[in-house]
Amino acid sequence: NLSYAANIVGNVGMSVLMCNIWGIRGIGFGSFFGTAISLLVLLLHLFRKSNTLKFRFCINVKEIPEITKFSFLDASAYLYFAIVSVCINKFIILRFGEAYLPVFTVVFSVIELEIMLDGIGEAMKPIVSIYRGEKNASGERKILNFSMKCALVMGICLSLFFFVAAPVLTKTAFGISDPTLYGLSVIAIRILSLRVVFTSILFAISSYYLISNHILLGSFVICLNTAVMPIVPGILFALVFGFNGLWIGYALSPLLSLIILLVYIFFRYGRDKIPFIFEKSDTRSFTFDLTLKEDSIINLRDNVENILIEEKIITKTKRDIMLICEDFLLLVAERNKDKEISAECSLLIDENVALILRYDGELVDFSDSDLSITSLRSMFVSSFMEQVSDKDYLITTSYNRNVFRFKA
Repeated sequence: NLSYAANIVGNVGMSVLMCNIWGIRGIGFGSFFGTAISLLVLLLHLFRKSNTLKFRFCINVKEIPEITKFSFLDASAYLYFAIVSVCINKFIILRFGEAYLPVFTVVFSVIELEIMLDGIGEAMKPIVSIYRGEKNASGERKILNFSMKCALVMGICLSLFFFVAAPVLTKTAFGISDPTLYGLSVIAIRILSLRVVFTSILFAISSYYLISNHILLGSFVICLNTAVMPIVPGILFALVFGFNGLWIGYALSPLLSLIILLVYIFFRYGRDKIPFIFEKSDTRSFTFDLTLKEDSIINLRDNVENILIEEKIITKTKRDIMLICEDFLLLVAERNKDKEISAECSLLIDENVALILRYDGELVDFSDSDLSITSLRSMFVSSFMEQVSDKDYLITTSYNRNVFRFKA
């Protein structure tokens, strides 16, 4: 967030300063310096004590194609923005005249604000990547469902904001005072506010395609929604309905893109793959979310026991997992008694059984048998952890993450 703020302030401030020195070229340099300042703020994270990512300078030429492939999906959106801007500018001049260009400037500036909706996808990427690495399909589905709900809510909120604030944005932010241009700009923003919800959903879906290595499909979605659909329906509707028809076509572009995507997935992968194209896995996964209180921990233990019985897991493994679910999590709650601790328990079953616990609060490895003894429970957990040989601890996305593996 601080990086984004530095980018905005630096971009605006440097653009204004350099515009007075170098004219229009100064605005370009201002944007460059704003991005550079944002990057420097991000680099400061590497020097924070809480940082778990250690910087190591390395150049590997073989990785450049792979990096390019994954970065193209996000980078291409800005290329398509430029292409659409040129095409629509040219069309407005030829069809309606230069006098209407200020309306497009207002509209395009508002559309660029939609990029904030990509924040959901960016937040989702590291979490989904972890779940995919674990082969935790239930956790993956959980975070994707949550992301889609967030995308829907954020899309509705931003859509309502654009619709209600259209007059203020036109007059205050862009200084449009001509009555004709003012009216056209307000109508255009309100028409385009209808596209925001579908754009938000497409951002979330395309972000997942990047994580799941469906690069071409993700690129297709971005190209369709950002370049093809705004131009083709927009121009066609403008030819039929006039100037406002351009924005109607623009507003329909994400909906049309989403329909085309779903139809393609239906015929290419099947109905059950819509829209995320989940891959089949031999690992059976179960995920539970809870707040670490005694009743919720006991309830978790009972649910896990029922699953282990249904899966016909051997008695010793079942006993050990139940002990960890109960006493380990009660110890975490005990050591964070002044806080409300959120936790997640994942059970992964294939040839073996893996129990994965994530929880916030104090960043301490409670599975360490050398952990200081502060109570009878901590003494019991410490003693029990000496008997569990296959275990790992890692701070992941600022959460404690313990993994315990057992024979099935």
